[in-house]
Amino acid sequence: MRTLYVGLILVTLFSIKTIAQGTVQDVGSGRVLRKQSYTNIVGSPYLYEDWKDGSVTTTDNKKMDGVKLKYDKYKDELVIVKKSVATVISKEQILMFEIYDLDPESLKERTITFTREYGDGYLMIICEGNMTVLKKYSTRLIEIKSNGYGEAGIQKQFSDNEKYYIIKNDKDREIFKPNKKRLLGYTSDRVDEMKKFMKDNSIDAKSDQDIARFFDYYNSL
Repeated sequence: MRTLYVGLILVTLFSIKTIAQGTVQDVGSGRVLRKQSYTNIVGSPYLYEDWKDGSVTTTDNKKMDGVKLKYDKYKDELVIVKKSVATVISKEQILMFEIYDLDPESLKERTITFTREYGDGYLMIICEGNMTVLKKYSTRLIEIKSNGYGEAGIQKQFSDNEKYYIIKNDKDREIFKPNKKRLLGYTSDRVDEMKKFMKDNSIDAKSDQDIARFFDYYNSL
């Protein structure tokens, strides 16, 4: 019954059309994308190679839970699966989506949230409040010349990139590179407390979880 219920929600929210197995369809434009478009390329365009459980919230605030999904960093697209059919959902229909996963550090279940609220496509929310920190994943397709067995060739591969944004008191976002000095600089009005918190909690400025802990504490002061 649950499978049927989820299927009905998918049809209602996104007007999904059944297509041939082994293809990917863009709901917004109706274009069909072949899975073979990413063959013979080193690396992956996806945040996670395997399908993850998650939820999708549409721009009219309807939430669909229990969905199998992938985030394509190269095209900045969300792909969901209905039975064996992968379907790209147009950004204009999505407010946010969540990925349910295990934290590699604590091995506890966590929810990773992506939103379109702040612009620049899908941004991962690290923390929100008076100080909001966001992370942008992106992937470029590059070509590298290679010489194999005496024959020159071109090898295509995905090259990953990450960019952080910070927003203080709802002002314009700005790009920043996380390090301890920058973290303390953004919290200079509470510098003594934040220095102590950073030391007592061994904050690693290269860890998204620690960045969240640091600014969540600052937001609570």
